[in-house]
Amino acid sequence: MGKIAGNAVVVMIALVVGLLLTEGAAQFYAYKIVKQGKMFRPDHRLGWAVLPNLDLTRYNHDGGSWRIITDDSGLRGPSHWSDNGERRMLIIGDSFAFGEGIDLENRFDTLIAEQVPGLSIVNIGVMGYGTDQSMINMRSYSKHLRPGDILLVLTYSNDFFDIASTRQSGRSKPWFEWKNGELKEHKPEIGLMEIIRDRSFLLSRVATTFNTDDPEAFEDRLLHAGDLFEQIVIQEVAALLKRGISVVVAHHGDTTFDLPFRVSAVFESVCKHLTGCIALDPMMSERSAEEVFLSDGHWSVGGHKVAANLIAQHLVSILTDQSAQSEAPLQENRESIEMEASPVPAVQ
Repeated sequence: MGKIAGNAVVVMIALVVGLLLTEGAAQFYAYKIVKQGKMFRPDHRLGWAVLPNLDLTRYNHDGGSWRIITDDSGLRGPSHWSDNGERRMLIIGDSFAFGEGIDLENRFDTLIAEQVPGLSIVNIGVMGYGTDQSMINMRSYSKHLRPGDILLVLTYSNDFFDIASTRQSGRSKPWFEWKNGELKEHKPEIGLMEIIRDRSFLLSRVATTFNTDDPEAFEDRLLHAGDLFEQIVIQEVAALLKRGISVVVAHHGDTTFDLPFRVSAVFESVCKHLTGCIALDPMMSERSAEEVFLSDGHWSVGGHKVAANLIAQHLVSILTDQSAQSEAPLQENRESIEMEASPVPAVQ
């Protein structure tokens, strides 16, 4: 019995050592060879969040390198607006907003800032977020927006799949459902698997493969994802619109996926409640795919330039309208003052 127990201990030690060596080799391969170092940590509010104080170099799907530097808040770019009275803009979205595959200086919001003077931008886009997560993430930042400021919601059509999901890539995420005539928000369920998967490359592959949504429940939720998208957006931005904050949705990839509803109809409905919407697909389609997309479908440097130009034009029109509206009462006051100050004709 003692010999059997001893052999079992040896086997266990060998297995543990083997797993550690394999994990070490996997991490070396990920960090040094394919440049896919870890970026996320579990988050009990959002499911996952970008690690703070990162300085990673990754390869995109075209083989080009791109650098990810984050601050103490885990943001890739400014995490605070300027205090010099500039107009503020908050950007929310997924990997396109994050700028997956390109360097920060080529990201669309960096280019927008160059075209729209006096605009201070905070971009909190996170890879993998759907519109539901993005809206939840927005809450802690939007309270600092002031009348006349702007919220830009960047959406891609895979957001509808995200809205229908309660898990993504082996991670739990927050999700909404329409129940008894109102939106019900569900928190992510952060368990052992979520904690381990972001510490082990081997287990992250296992979690991605097996820790997924129930297929039938997902398909049922996907049928109503368009309506749910509309309800989420309208509810989450209603208070901002009342405060005088402009809300703009920039959407793209509207025909990329086969969805059980017409995506264009969803935006036709939701955009009536907002300050405006920008359809990015028409301008993107005027260029060759090689000019605006990486091989995995994310925007290349050229794609970010196209998006920046379209969004900047729309922002200028909004700011111009706001200036005209603020000048109108001022002009009326000036005319009233001039009339009151004009000399009264003498009675003949």
